Amino acid sequence: MNRAALLAAVMIPLSSPTGWQELKFSKITPNKNIFSQQGLEVAVDHSSSPLIFPLKEPLQVTGFKAEIEIEGNMNSFSGRPPEDAYLRLGLVVPGKRKLNMMERMIATEWVKKLFELAPKDSGVDKIYFFNLGDSALGHSREFPGSKGLMVEHIIAVRDPGVKKVVFAHKLDKPLTAAALWLSVDGDDTKSTYKLRLKSLILNP
Repeated sequence: MNRAALLAAVMIPLSSPTGWQELKFSKITPNKNIFSQQGLEVAVDHSSSPLIFPLKEPLQVTGFKAEIEIEGNMNSFSGRPPEDAYLRLGLVVPGKRKLNMMERMIATEWVKKLFELAPKDSGVDKIYFFNLGDSALGHSREFPGSKGLMVEHIIAVRDPGVKKVVFAHKLDKPLTAAALWLSVDGDDTKSTYKLRLKSLILNP
């Protein structure tokens, strides 16, 4: 990466929990997260709990690069598409969609939190997820029950036993992100493993 690119890139802080928010799902065991100078370590044990990092201001993102280390493997999933991923990197894109009064009354806490991430006087368009999985490379889908709010694309697959992974992607077109959403999952596959996110850079 040249000097100009380094100056333009946005490095996401991973050494401290400051600025991060953990979302928890009902009836799902949360992950254990440790922030240190070595990066963010997420311990998965039949668990899942997203981490959210609101950006100070909306950012036009053209791509990203993450350096990852993984200990252990996800259990295989017989269904399709895979329900778990080593990493779902989501860009929360602001838009006009808001929760009405009835939706706010019945929405889960994590859904309410999601809409709180939108800039003032705005709503949410979609969350675009880019996944590091263990199979189904190239598969895309809309999350069931999300009513078009969440879509995902499996853009990379980790071979079993490979410890170090460079997870990088250039978007087909820039997306305006108000927040970053990270999910490391093992609840559906009953998996146990550790993921260390050593660095994460957004390219504006």
